[in-house]
Amino acid sequence: MYPKDFIKLQLDFARKASEITGENMTAAILKYTNIYLMFGLDFDFDTKVPRWQEYLKNFKPDTDYTYEFYKKTQSSQPKAGPPLAKKPKGSIDKYKEIEFGCFSYSIQPEKQRAWIHISNNEKSGFGPFSTKRLGIRKEEMTEMLKHIEANEEEIKFIRETSWLFAHENHNKVFPPEFVKNAEIEEGGDLQFLSSWGQFIDSSGNLRNELSDQFKYCFIKQNAISDMVRCFPYRVKTSELTIEKFYTFYKIHKQ
Repeated sequence: MYPKDFIKLQLDFARKASEITGENMTAAILKYTNIYLMFGLDFDFDTKVPRWQEYLKNFKPDTDYTYEFYKKTQSSQPKAGPPLAKKPKGSIDKYKEIEFGCFSYSIQPEKQRAWIHISNNEKSGFGPFSTKRLGIRKEEMTEMLKHIEANEEEIKFIRETSWLFAHENHNKVFPPEFVKNAEIEEGGDLQFLSSWGQFIDSSGNLRNELSDQFKYCFIKQNAISDMVRCFPYRVKTSELTIEKFYTFYKIHKQ
């Protein structure tokens, strides 16, 4: 489970966004935070689903209410797995519920691409991209690419959206061209951990100094775009042909 302060940070962000846009608080929570997905809900962000309706029914804008509701969602269902473990509807058409250590992927058939996702499934006590675990991450990436090569012949491209492009060891797992091609997501990808995950350390605790710096910045802004620029590490997206990944990892097509 995520800590209570992590929810508070997101609620504070939603509250400021609500003030700027005139949207009600629950609409801002849905649009500008990861909280909907933290409740174990699907990626179509359907506001009519029973669990979201239950959250709205007695909604209170304080942290305690949302945190207690979040705890209830965690105890009522087993953990779903990686951050994108539920099959998304819409842009991501097929989700492979297969983990390769800290990596997993989903597929966009119409784009012929696999979208890489990263979860902290590291159990050693070291950070997932610590120098001591970098070799393991490369082994996991190799395993995943071999699986894609053997089972997903339609895939022509690899894509990732993440704040982790700011992490040197993360970048060492990928072909240099993939890292070089990474571009900032101006919208911030605010409903996903690709933005908010940077505030959680490898032990699952809130990075207080980073979150304080973030809040100090966004509370002074007067536009959502400026609030997004307050994230310490901006979210980036990159895409590269899967053939270049195979070359980088010396994977020979069967």
